[in-house]
Amino acid sequence: MKSVSSQDYYIPYEKMNFLRERGQLNFGIDRLTGQHLTNNQGVLQLVDDPALLKATWRAHNFWTYAMLGGFGFSVYLSFTSAWWVFIIGFVCMAILNPILVKSNEENLLDLMIKDKGLYEAMHAAKRLNFLVDETVISGLQKRDDLTETPLTPAFKKITQKQTVASSTVDDWDIIGDFGAVMEKADILQAFYDSSELPYPKNQIRDALIRKHNETDDAENRIDFTTGLLALAQFQENIGSMPVRGTVNILGLERTDDVTQMAQQMEEEEQKLDKELFDSLMVIAEREYQSYKSKLDRDV
Repeated sequence: MKSVSSQDYYIPYEKMNFLRERGQLNFGIDRLTGQHLTNNQGVLQLVDDPALLKATWRAHNFWTYAMLGGFGFSVYLSFTSAWWVFIIGFVCMAILNPILVKSNEENLLDLMIKDKGLYEAMHAAKRLNFLVDETVISGLQKRDDLTETPLTPAFKKITQKQTVASSTVDDWDIIGDFGAVMEKADILQAFYDSSELPYPKNQIRDALIRKHNETDDAENRIDFTTGLLALAQFQENIGSMPVRGTVNILGLERTDDVTQMAQQMEEEEQKLDKELFDSLMVIAEREYQSYKSKLDRDV
């Protein structure tokens, strides 16, 4: 088995399941991605079955609170009974926490196998790592500028089918150019300044809504709705640097020195403005819901 990444290869959901069932592929996520997928209301918009994801969260939260409650009780006993009891609680928490984190990651991976929307969103964000049988690697599609990413699954395909003999900018030009911007952005974990958009934001919004309402193709409607979700990640006064909710692990300097990697993570974590990110999430969610209210058919 050889390790490959969704940064380098495009493995569609159907092919992933086919290879996995044959024992030729396994995949995983890193700890930061697992944290981002847990108790994040924005992720619910990306999944096909939000109920399954919420059930995963509830199970993780229950055991996390149980662990913290046990530690809290040991601290209480250390004041009311034997002082050393909190040490046992601390040791138990140190043992249980990694187990809970690992279990949560495995549950999220199981969910991705069942939920195409979540798998494709994580694949598009280049957050998946694969172990693949070396005999099938040559048959995998490498990512390049022409590779369609699941986050913008049909923008290139749709716009290529539409040729309008006109010197004016039409909806397909707007959607195609916006799709190119989406592919370069880390839509799931960052907010960008609206000045980076190829057209005024309301013009892109109107083009996506019009084409959604004009088509009867269910997959295309989903693609246009995904575009509206991504559009809400572009806001005023962000500036040249994106506002991130988690560390961009792809931007870290790769090294085998674990201490150096941990130091990089800590330095980047301190740079995050999580309060601003959370406030932008509220604005983006409100904005996205206003977009959806203008759609003829909900998806």
